[in-house]
Amino acid sequence: MVSITLNTAMSLTGLSKRTLWRRIADGQLRVHDASSGGGEE
Repeated sequence: MVSITLNTAMSLTGLSKRTLWRRIADGQLRVHDASSGGGEE
């Protein structure tokens, strides 16, 4: 699965950080833990 940073998501969608966090809390978006692997090293 491709993941992007919260700042990139803000730029691409025009949504605020608060709105994105609210959507994460509501389960509409998922958070990827970069420390679990698959991220850039």
